[in-house]
Amino acid sequence: QEQSPGYPHGDGDCSAPACDCGKVPCGFYVFNHSSTVLVKGQSFQDWFVHSYVLNEVGSSPLVSGFFLDDVWNPQCDIHDQVPHTCDDMGLVKGGDAIKALASAYLANMEALRKAILGAGKFSWQMLWTGGEENQIGSTCPQPQVKAVSCAADLRALCSAESPAQTRAMMY
Repeated sequence: QEQSPGYPHGDGDCSAPACDCGKVPCGFYVFNHSSTVLVKGQSFQDWFVHSYVLNEVGSSPLVSGFFLDDVWNPQCDIHDQVPHTCDDMGLVKGGDAIKALASAYLANMEALRKAILGAGKFSWQMLWTGGEENQIGSTCPQPQVKAVSCAADLRALCSAESPAQTRAMMY
């Protein structure tokens, strides 16, 4: 997969047998956000938020923010995937497993967002780049105002409930 050795060629070649994954694709780190397993009494969400991201390093006053670039959705439209990533993981587009993963991912990211804000920090995914009020920020924002709906778009953006008034924006 992307950003893995991809033996015998790829973006990080190495000598056999170290990078020979055999008949299965090499590497693609995936957290199972839908896991309900408790490890030493800690849920995945609690571990992800407090032990993985806001650990000793993430909680440091030297860290002001994060760039979290993962995304999951039922269509398996993952911005950094390579062809067949979901197939390789046994995830069917629109299937129950990826729906559960995407839903749990969004819940975990919401918990992480609240914890990051509570710690006085920021993440680029908190930026509103258009779309639904609770949409995760994109690195490729779209125009907020369109010529065909200019007046209506501006009125909506100026309303007190608009994400343009309640969230930091990238445009």
